[in-house]
Amino acid sequence: MGDFKRRTFLKSVGLGAGAFVLSSKLVPKRLAAADQSRNFVFCYFSGGWDTLLCLDPRDPATFSDDRADETRIELGWTKLPAAFPRTVLQPTGSNIAFGPAVGPFAQHFDKACVVRGISMGAVKG
Repeated sequence: MGDFKRRTFLKSVGLGAGAFVLSSKLVPKRLAAADQSRNFVFCYFSGGWDTLLCLDPRDPATFSDDRADETRIELGWTKLPAAFPRTVLQPTGSNIAFGPAVGPFAQHFDKACVVRGISMGAVKG
């Protein structure tokens, strides 16, 4: 029973210390008043066309519908309305390629950080 109380106490102290460190009392006013115009957009795509048409495009010449049995990837670009381009978009000066469904966001490549995949296989409990 004593071990449980110690663990509970240590967890509480850890959470309290973390909250204190993250509180605005430790952030200098100069930093807090700095650039407040940053936005963070976190998207989780569980798979399928959403990533292939947006942030993680594949070359439609390589992954054609004719080769879907071989590549095991169907891009779905043929299912898009005619208004969407049928090529990977890469704005001038960008090293990030986008799919046709990303839309006007592609023009903000210079202000964006795109993380295309995070594997959590190493943290399985």
